[in-house]
Amino acid sequence: FPTRRSSDLVEPYDYIERDLEAAVPVDVALAIADGKTTIKEAVENGSLYVFGNVQFALKFAKLFD
Repeated sequence: FPTRRSSDLVEPYDYIERDLEAAVPVDVALAIADGKTTIKEAVENGSLYVFGNVQFALKFAKLFD
């Protein structure tokens, strides 16, 4: 039998398909939920970081208008 090498192994990886991913501090998320700030303002001042499908992000943001 041939000797197996670690480079011969294929291991599964965590693949999570996302349309959108955002990083936001809790206080900013609560301010958005309370209507004290908007998603647009949070993105513009750098407190909300969004990446992924831009068209989906714009449609999603309209839910909070």
